[in-house]
Amino acid sequence: MTSFDLTQWQIAVDALPLGVIIFADNGKEEWRNSVASKMGGVRHTEVLINEAIDHVGRLVVAGEATTSQLDLAGPPPRVFNIRGLPLLSGGAVVTVEDVTEQLRTEKVRTDFVANLSHELKTPVGAIAILAELLEGETDRETVKKLALRIESETHRMTQMVDDLFELSGIEMQSVMQTQVNLCEVVFEVERIISTVASHSGIAIKTHFDDKPMLVLGDKTQLLSAVSNLAENAVKYSNAGGIVEMTLSHEGKDVVLSVSDQGIGIPPDSLPRIFERFYRVDKARSRGTGGSGLGLSIARHVISNHHGTLSVTSSEGEGSVFLVKLPQLKMNTP
Repeated sequence: MTSFDLTQWQIAVDALPLGVIIFADNGKEEWRNSVASKMGGVRHTEVLINEAIDHVGRLVVAGEATTSQLDLAGPPPRVFNIRGLPLLSGGAVVTVEDVTEQLRTEKVRTDFVANLSHELKTPVGAIAILAELLEGETDRETVKKLALRIESETHRMTQMVDDLFELSGIEMQSVMQTQVNLCEVVFEVERIISTVASHSGIAIKTHFDDKPMLVLGDKTQLLSAVSNLAENAVKYSNAGGIVEMTLSHEGKDVVLSVSDQGIGIPPDSLPRIFERFYRVDKARSRGTGGSGLGLSIARHVISNHHGTLSVTSSEGEGSVFLVKLPQLKMNTP
């Protein structure tokens, strides 16, 4: 192989998205590409990865093609697939692939299908039972109650399907790049949820300056995100409570705070609060008709707008959801 060929070969292997390591027939490492050189990032992680690479390399040189998985506890936890194959000219090639995100995505998909099946099974099963009870029933009052229950379960399924379509659309669609005044968004959300909140004995308060708070994005998506946050605050508040939406500036960001005085979120639930179908209080969520998708929708919308969504909470005292979005500068003459 000429030096030109060798250079071209190295450039090609360097472009691969996985680590590649070449071992000589005596078991010593001869070369690795740039991905393999940078793999790990943290000293103790690099040591463990290199030990696994050397182990696989020695096995392959000894005539045993092998594949192994390296699980690192972290933080953050990571998973690597390490494969070794013999070279025709002697020696071995070992590849290292970080499959952490791939496995996480597969788990999310599996959990999503399992959760969706469970969530749809509950109202479908309830409708079937109610329909059986309705069959042959002659008492008009009982018939009316059963029919209303069937209607309620049907609305619940419809809401779940609608939320799924909305979430799917948000994940797939690009964000419309238009000027959006978040003050208008908050005002519209207040109008939307005020009736439900008043009926539950909950007051809605808003705080923001008269000056526009502008961001670049999709007003419909942002309206959906803020509505879900506000509706969630009302849903988990008790009668006599207050839900507040506050807009302010922080550096180059517009900050929206949605706070409540409700039941709060247990510390062990906080890391999962934005997962699809995850509910802290399943009984209360079902009683209020929640699909378990609202906070997930909000998170995706804010992420699509290059912002962040976080939460702090104390059980029995309430929760605060904090949205930060890049502020759009107004053109001045």
